[in-house]
Amino acid sequence: MYKLFLCLRYLRRRYLALVAVLAVALCVAMVLIVVSVMDGFLRKIEHAARGLCGDIVVDAGGISGIGLYDEFAAYLKDEVEEVSATTPVIYTVGLLRVGNLTNMVQVCGIRLPERLAVTEFERDMFVQAGWPDASFDPPIERLIARTTRHTKLIDKIRKRESAKPSDERDENLLRKLAVAGNNAVWQRDMLVNISLQRKKIERKRRDLQAERGKPAGLRNDETIQRLAEQIEKDTDRLDRDFCPPGKRMILGLGLPSLSFRTPEGEAIRMVTPGRRVVLSLFPLGRGMSTTISPNTATFTVIDDARTDLYIIDSATVYVPFETIQELAYMGADYSPDEDKPGVIVIPARCSQIQIKVKAPYASDRELIRVRRKVNAAIKKFTDAHLSQAHLMPVEARTWREKQAKYIGAIEKQRTLVAIMFGIISLVSVLMVFAIFHMIVTQKIRDIGVIRAVGGSATGVAQIFLGFGAATAMLGSAIGLTGGYFFVRYINEIQDWLAKWFGFRVWERDVYLFDKIPNTVESLTMLWIVCGAVAAGLIGVLLPAVMAARMQPVEALRYE
Repeated sequence: MYKLFLCLRYLRRRYLALVAVLAVALCVAMVLIVVSVMDGFLRKIEHAARGLCGDIVVDAGGISGIGLYDEFAAYLKDEVEEVSATTPVIYTVGLLRVGNLTNMVQVCGIRLPERLAVTEFERDMFVQAGWPDASFDPPIERLIARTTRHTKLIDKIRKRESAKPSDERDENLLRKLAVAGNNAVWQRDMLVNISLQRKKIERKRRDLQAERGKPAGLRNDETIQRLAEQIEKDTDRLDRDFCPPGKRMILGLGLPSLSFRTPEGEAIRMVTPGRRVVLSLFPLGRGMSTTISPNTATFTVIDDARTDLYIIDSATVYVPFETIQELAYMGADYSPDEDKPGVIVIPARCSQIQIKVKAPYASDRELIRVRRKVNAAIKKFTDAHLSQAHLMPVEARTWREKQAKYIGAIEKQRTLVAIMFGIISLVSVLMVFAIFHMIVTQKIRDIGVIRAVGGSATGVAQIFLGFGAATAMLGSAIGLTGGYFFVRYINEIQDWLAKWFGFRVWERDVYLFDKIPNTVESLTMLWIVCGAVAAGLIGVLLPAVMAARMQPVEALRYE
């Protein structure tokens, strides 16, 4: 009992121990902040990577692609019970021209809404965000409503920037906002006009149907012919102004010159739904040739998407799968022999098959097991279709293995930073050692009294070890509290610094994410507390041993 009493008494009376408490608190808060922010980055990257390609990816061995992909997908669902959904994808390279701007892009051919069952593609779309029926043919009213909201956002930002003092106003940003606002208004008005054209065509179709439904004696053939010609003419004009679903495009939010971000993190689009763009790509599906020439087609932008991976968002456009399959010459090749009409020589191909695994098998360990089963299914299917073996996939990888290059880099950075701050935190160990060495020196007479009245050497050591543990735990509690609230409100703290001192650590118009990750994991807090307590005990261990080894007579005679 005397051990606890003396431990608490020293903690209350020894103001020097408060320095050790503050040192531990500072180190705990520092490590918690750094590890939490870096873990937040890593979780965002992992979430984006998994949402981009599904749980397992089957890649082709070359540009010729994967043949019999639909047949293989059906076989895979029967063979591997853990598989819940699959979708084929085509990747190729092209040039995107928007007005006078030309960008080299990665063209991704996808099937919507089939892709939604495998990935989280709809999560961060502009027009169809979170919409389970996302497609290349969304209701035009949705396009108009979303573009209208975007024009209001631009107006709001322009007013906010214009209200700033002249020396703080960003004139370049205001000019870009003016251009973006004019583009958005123009596209919105065009969409409204297209909506009206569609309604007129629908009315004419109803009139044509009603006229055809009349009895022969009352039917007017001239009216029927006139309406049919008008509908065909109006439909052709509408398809020129607003391409049909097979010629629609979704942009990656981050393509150079097609969007930008304000210092506050708002994404401003220079290209909104309804804009026509031109895509040119080299058809590499039949291999390289000295006579190859690009295929060019006009598309209408109907949406944009963000994956939170800059290398993807800044260089990718999404188009209908069948359209790119045709432009890239990855469709089926038929026999030129007139005696064998309709005989497929080379089946239609894709670049990749993305697989979604049922929820109970979504952990990393389970995915590796499922991946092995998928590879076994690939071999069995290939053996059963030897004539197309050269077109079959050669490798299946989990999403983590597929994105190991990017995730591994972040993990290494996180580990390196944690080690660096852990080494810096050794200062607290040295400070605890120095402070407790001074305390033991000051309490030599007290140690002599304790030993003289029957206290054991172990008891004396336990007093100072308990003192050190209490110091570490109190410092950890203060550090955890301060670090937790700092991380939770780190974005507000940054905004406050920017407002009053003009200092912003996190430039939202430069970095990948809109906000600094601000989530604190309970397990991280537990490990940091355990480390801090262990560091405190290590720091006080030598002084405690020194106090325990003192002889009572020598301690009482100490001046």
